[in-house]
Amino acid sequence: MPGQKDLTYSLVQPINDNEEINEQFVDEEGTAVLDEEEDEDFVGAAGEPDEDASPSSDAATRWVRILHHTWIPEERFLKCGDQQIMESVEAIRFLKFFGVTACFIVFVHEFVRFFDMEHDKDYTYFEMILYDGQAIILDILSFYVLGRLYKKKIAVDHLAWCLVLLMGSLYNSIINQVPWLQYSFTLFEVHCTWPWQLFVFVAVIVPLGCIVVFKHVQYALQVRQLGMKLLEISLCVLFFLLPQVSHPNFHLHHWFIGWLIGMHCNFETWWSRAAMAWYWGLYVNGIAVYGRDPLQTCDYAFYISRDTHCSFLQCFVHTTIGPNNETHTVYNEPNELDWRNCSSGLG
Repeated sequence: MPGQKDLTYSLVQPINDNEEINEQFVDEEGTAVLDEEEDEDFVGAAGEPDEDASPSSDAATRWVRILHHTWIPEERFLKCGDQQIMESVEAIRFLKFFGVTACFIVFVHEFVRFFDMEHDKDYTYFEMILYDGQAIILDILSFYVLGRLYKKKIAVDHLAWCLVLLMGSLYNSIINQVPWLQYSFTLFEVHCTWPWQLFVFVAVIVPLGCIVVFKHVQYALQVRQLGMKLLEISLCVLFFLLPQVSHPNFHLHHWFIGWLIGMHCNFETWWSRAAMAWYWGLYVNGIAVYGRDPLQTCDYAFYISRDTHCSFLQCFVHTTIGPNNETHTVYNEPNELDWRNCSSGLG
């Protein structure tokens, strides 16, 4: 319409042809309009539209609609007849996020095995559900909440988000085909086994990550949310990372990287949501290919086995005599790698 701004859609804005227009966005003549805050998210850098739109711009608009059209209308599943099925659309959005994640985990699980890429050959759906299922659900729930995926403007059931998620979920498996990239991020391996090519690769990747961080800090300053974001990140690092990182058995699994970083890429901009989808793809890859392995690796497995008195640990048991001639059962601790001494990994 003349005088109206051209509406262009970004990665963060779902398009649903069946969605009803809210009354607060309808003017006195019955024409749908946007308020200033909503308008800023829709309008592209071009500002006012060119009334003589070219065919190429029409084609671009069609592609944008294809990429950002949501597949599942939310309001349709709130009720079945006169019966309330779901309490709110936020619950439906969580189920959509859960469903998309589950589908990609299954896809990647089958993909890497079909093409015989590196994977845990003993990790089946049975082990995934039985041993990792509860933790995976909690990961998804925490990512949904801290990632602000309950917001109306954010959608995960459209092609644009899923394409970035697909690239992120296959990235690790593809680069693992390169021999000098087949190393883990542990203090011991970085100091003792990393080849020089891997250091060069990291030197290229880290600046790209710094650019993403800089963009988020810059935007947080613009919207006056830097303090809130720093508080959220600090608490997550304090509770989830610091207790783990100082231990010699600490292994920074990429499922953990994707989960911890991805949920903080939650601004309503295309580049922030693209980063979120990419990092969530890393999480999906880690779960589908290797499982949700603990950050403390074998030390955590030993702790659980010892704490529950597993019978197979009898080979690690010896007895000691106390000061009053009492007998104590003691478990031999597993060997720990010392990253300062590379020879500790030879035993």
